[in-house]
Amino acid sequence: MKKSIFIFTVLIFLVTVVWAGYFFWRKFSNINTAVKPPQKNIVQLYEQLRHKASSTVATSTKPDEIASTTPTSTLSNLIVVDSPKVNDMVASPILISGRARGNWFFEASFPVKLLDADRNVIVQAPAQARGEWMTEDFVPFSLSLAFTVPTSSASGYLVLENDNPSGLPANSKSLELPVRFR
Repeated sequence: MKKSIFIFTVLIFLVTVVWAGYFFWRKFSNINTAVKPPQKNIVQLYEQLRHKASSTVATSTKPDEIASTTPTSTLSNLIVVDSPKVNDMVASPILISGRARGNWFFEASFPVKLLDADRNVIVQAPAQARGEWMTEDFVPFSLSLAFTVPTSSASGYLVLENDNPSGLPANSKSLELPVRFR
């Protein structure tokens, strides 16, 4: 009987010490001051993106028709592709690089597709952020995309899509660049 009372007393003491330690750690640690509050709430960010972004840059289905067009639509405030440029000659592997706003990414990546002239997918892979992606600022990205040159067409499209985990069409955005195959 004395042994069980002793064990019970020790357990109560340990629980009290752990609780007190946790309480003091939460009260006096600097962990809460290290987290900065967000600049804008998620609703404001959603509305900002919804009004600023269009669904695609290129509306033409023929790469030659937009040869001199540069991606200067409202998407240029969300994503900028440094390489390849519009109508560049590309060979496998393509090195794709540029900058995108942090909200273009989800879990530090976004999908990239290479399509042939008939819009069939040749290859798809995720571009990776090369910096802290949980920001509203531009974050560098890159991807080396290996593919087999299609025999049916000499041109195609490079499509960079925002990662849209919701799956809602209203949240989908993409940048389309016409390319030519070597």
